[in-house]
Amino acid sequence: MNFPSAEFDDAVAAVCQGTGSEAGIAILHATLRAREAARDDYLWQVELHARLASMAHTPINAPALLVNEKPRFPSAKRLALVKWAVAAAVLIAFGGGLYWQRWNTPAPNGNISASRKDGRNMSRADDSKPLLATGEFGFEGILRTTARFARACDAPIIVGTGGQEPIELGAEVPYEHRGDTLHVWNWSRSRQSRVMKDVRLLPDQTFCLSPDGTLLVWAQGHVLNLTNGERSTIDLGGAFHVDQEGGTLRRIAHLQFTPDGRRLALLLSNLVLTKSSHPLRRQDLTTAPTLQVVDFPSGKLVCEFPAGNEGDHLPLAFSADGKRAVAQYYQGKSGSRIVERSALTGEIRREYEPHLREYARAIGLSADGSLLAACDSEGDALLWDTLTGKLKHKLSLPRLAGRAHLRFSPDGKLLAFSLFSLSRPSSKLVVIDVADGAIVATVSQEESSGDTSGDIHWSADSKSFDVISDLRGIAGHQVLYNMYPSVRTWKIDDIRKP
Repeated sequence: MNFPSAEFDDAVAAVCQGTGSEAGIAILHATLRAREAARDDYLWQVELHARLASMAHTPINAPALLVNEKPRFPSAKRLALVKWAVAAAVLIAFGGGLYWQRWNTPAPNGNISASRKDGRNMSRADDSKPLLATGEFGFEGILRTTARFARACDAPIIVGTGGQEPIELGAEVPYEHRGDTLHVWNWSRSRQSRVMKDVRLLPDQTFCLSPDGTLLVWAQGHVLNLTNGERSTIDLGGAFHVDQEGGTLRRIAHLQFTPDGRRLALLLSNLVLTKSSHPLRRQDLTTAPTLQVVDFPSGKLVCEFPAGNEGDHLPLAFSADGKRAVAQYYQGKSGSRIVERSALTGEIRREYEPHLREYARAIGLSADGSLLAACDSEGDALLWDTLTGKLKHKLSLPRLAGRAHLRFSPDGKLLAFSLFSLSRPSSKLVVIDVADGAIVATVSQEESSGDTSGDIHWSADSKSFDVISDLRGIAGHQVLYNMYPSVRTWKIDDIRKP
């Protein structure tokens, strides 16, 4: 099993949901034993399970509120919960002779098309059942994709799935099987969502927002103007491969606007038939990841080029004018190549040196396109001059055994990183002066109550930025919750190092 890859992600999701086959679990087990980075990525999801640990030991007797905006887990308790969850994950990943208990999962689970009809209802008395390992060790709680979100890169706009009533940013809402309504947040005006009750948005759909936050585009080709409600379409070739029996295989795995809003990038899982070595099978079916760039809104193909590993759909960085694209190509033990291409022809413009030791958690270009930054999962932050291709700075950051986000300030003078590390469970903000590579500001989880991990949105004057947490749907032992993103503003002058 390749790592990183969509196949790996699906295998982890199947394990979390209790639907993994014995063969699939064995393959995942072998991958985890062979790859430290794969274990780190696997354990990142387990950090979210830490929130579930207290549910397993603290029965919920009172009726759940419609919206619970108060955190259920004090920050002082979080580290202990993380350690509990990590220990559980290690046992699950590496213990011999695992026994996996299946259960009926509340939909959507992120793997079925919008036409899915089964699994929509669930009983409040049995929201999730424990996953058992050898020795009857109970892993109480599971992670489910019960809510999905997208954010505009240049506007304070978030869209997501929810129920029929407005939802506050940062809220934790008990799961409802009708949580398939479009919610729109403009956090510069209100923390409460605007509900578009006549628009369905499902967690298993692929969608993205235009840079200015005005257009929502689905992989199926639907386009919605969020300001006036006007609907249109774009032919993207179909979100799924469909067979004669009506079965589906996801074709468009990721959808992303270029910063100028004039093009769309599509990560495709193209089908490849090869001659099989099995005497009873003529062909083997595999997928080859490809990136297509198409004009918006015409849908006309601009260029197409290999995407490397399927899991590399993030990060993918474009220049402000949408004419240059930077992606990574994972090379196994040789790390990852950072490659810049023309987004108009697909031709390679430059390969940046040195290669990453592992793979990029985040990649970004400055507003003027003169600087490129990447976060290596091994703990390095690299900054290149794109005009010469030379490495400008290399800094040591906490090892990125979780997630990372980075964003240049509009004036190009500062570079902000939002990091989450599992080697020592914590999150941290780091701000770097681009000119000399010095760290000018830091904020740790202890100082921020954990509000440092998420996407980054700078103010126009480069004096502050917002961090948008990337929480997702999460299941408890007795109640299934959807957890909505929170937004916190950080002023550079307030966090600057003395």
